[in-house]
Amino acid sequence: LVYILDTGVRVTHIDFGGRVVPTLDVSQLPDYNGWVCAPANVSCTEDKIGHGTHVAGVAIGSTYGVANQAIGHAVKVMNDMQGKLSAFSFALLWILENRQVPMIVSLSIALDRRVPMLDTIV
Repeated sequence: LVYILDTGVRVTHIDFGGRVVPTLDVSQLPDYNGWVCAPANVSCTEDKIGHGTHVAGVAIGSTYGVANQAIGHAVKVMNDMQGKLSAFSFALLWILENRQVPMIVSLSIALDRRVPMLDTIV
């Protein structure tokens, strides 16, 4: 099981074979508190720029994925490559409270500094 925290994931991509579940969207924090996605709501974690879908493909895609049989949980924490630390923190805390184990969390972002709060959560 891989939680993919990014710009969303196009869960309908053929390379995932239905193995990606839209899970959580916190990309607009603090404007709203985020929401847990209904598993059938494929637009909940829509990836408008493709970065999260690419990351998911590397992690769990059937063609080139490292774990090409794994289930993915799409967690949208960014829009258009911009996100807030509060969204990342909220998502990580939500995963800790609601996780299925064993699991991996994929967070492919670049920060310009170390963030102790994220270190503590991880």
